[in-house]
Amino acid sequence: MFDGVLDLFGQAQLYPKSLQIIQSDSAIWVYLSHMLLGVCSMFCLPRQFHVNFVENNGSQELRTARWIFPLYLCLMTVFILPIGIAGHIIFDTTTQVSTDTYALALPIQGGSTGVALISFIGGLSAATSMVIVATLAMGIMISNNLVTPLRLKIQLQRLHQHNLTQKPCYLAVGRRFWS
Repeated sequence: MFDGVLDLFGQAQLYPKSLQIIQSDSAIWVYLSHMLLGVCSMFCLPRQFHVNFVENNGSQELRTARWIFPLYLCLMTVFILPIGIAGHIIFDTTTQVSTDTYALALPIQGGSTGVALISFIGGLSAATSMVIVATLAMGIMISNNLVTPLRLKIQLQRLHQHNLTQKPCYLAVGRRFWS
C-alpha cells in the first residue's frame, strides 16, 4: 500500500491524526503503564496464570521463556505502529472505520481479501484459544483454591467426629492404663 516503512512515516507527517501518534509527549508514560499492566496481568488473569504456573515444567523452560517471551512481544508490537498509522492515513475522516478493525480493513481496502481472510482466521483462532485456556485455568484455580480445601476440611471434620465417638482404647503399660 506504501513504498515501504519510510514512505509510510513520510506520508504520516501530512496527516494530523498520524502525526499525533508519532509526536505524542506522553508516549513513554503510556508505554510504561502498559508494561506495568502486562506484568500485573501475569498474576491476575487466568490465561497468564495457566501459561506461567500450570504449563511450567521446569527451570530449563523458565530460562528459555525469559528471552523468548519478551522477544515474541517485541516482534508482535513491531506491526502495531505501522498498521495504526496506515489506518489513520487511509481512513482519515472520509470513512467510519474503527481502529480495532484496521488489520482487516487495510487489506480489504488494498484489494487483498486473502490477507484479510488470513488475518480474520488468525484472530478467530487466537480468541478461541484464549477462551479455552482461560476456561481450563479457571477450572484449575477453582479446584485448587475452593473445592479441594473444602473437601479436605469436611474430611478432617468427619475424621475428628469419628474419633470422638469411638470408645477409648486403653493401653496397659506396666500397672498404668493410658488412653
